[in-house]
Amino acid sequence: MSFSPGERPRTGLLDAAERFPHNRCASVASLREPYALGPEYCSRSLRNQRWPSADSIEAHVPVPSISPAEPRDCPVLGPSLSSIDVIDGVSPLSIPASASIEGMHQIVSEGTKLCLNINQNSTRSGEAILPYPCSGFSNMEFNFVDQRNGFYSIHTVNGTKGLCLNVSNATASPGDGKKYGGPGNLIQWDCGDGSLPDNELFKIVDLGSDRIQILVKSSGLCLEDPGRGGTIRQNRCNQSNLSQVFILTE
Repeated sequence: MSFSPGERPRTGLLDAAERFPHNRCASVASLREPYALGPEYCSRSLRNQRWPSADSIEAHVPVPSISPAEPRDCPVLGPSLSSIDVIDGVSPLSIPASASIEGMHQIVSEGTKLCLNINQNSTRSGEAILPYPCSGFSNMEFNFVDQRNGFYSIHTVNGTKGLCLNVSNATASPGDGKKYGGPGNLIQWDCGDGSLPDNELFKIVDLGSDRIQILVKSSGLCLEDPGRGGTIRQNRCNQSNLSQVFILTE
């Protein structure tokens, strides 16, 4: 394969890169020429995204020919193509990448359609986190910060000093969902300057269709919305319980 000076090769692979400049794995069927994505081109991290350059193709790097009908999985750095949908030759990640979770979100309960809310817009450590009708106020906005190994801290933004969501008393037992600040119920607390305690670390569990559970590292229990009039608590995880299913909105 050769190109005249200044000519740019047009391949299915490069077309997919231009049309979808985010981290995705192109399916074999989408490639108009027999080039497959190797491990260096698949990554869960948008920051580590790499696509082949014209020079690398022109250098005649041997790549095995693959029939479009032949199934092909992405390497270990990306999800299996066989387990996710392919749209226009590009496969979305089946698990939200860190970049899609980090940042500002409202946390909406699937079961009640209520939002997590800092009681009375308080900036006091120990204040309860309640389910409340969603609005645009800052006490319903939370900043998710990646703490590595799949865990996040969740920070308040309604005050000059952000606090962290915290499971009261770091108990391993379910909260009662009634008493503000009671053991096992969700509060805001000073994040401190050192490493965050496990009751301020949360794992985001993907349930598909933008739906998630929020699992507390210290207890292995999941956050739950008991409905208006109660307070957010931790309880034994149950994916069929819509009170434990949340959607992160911008």
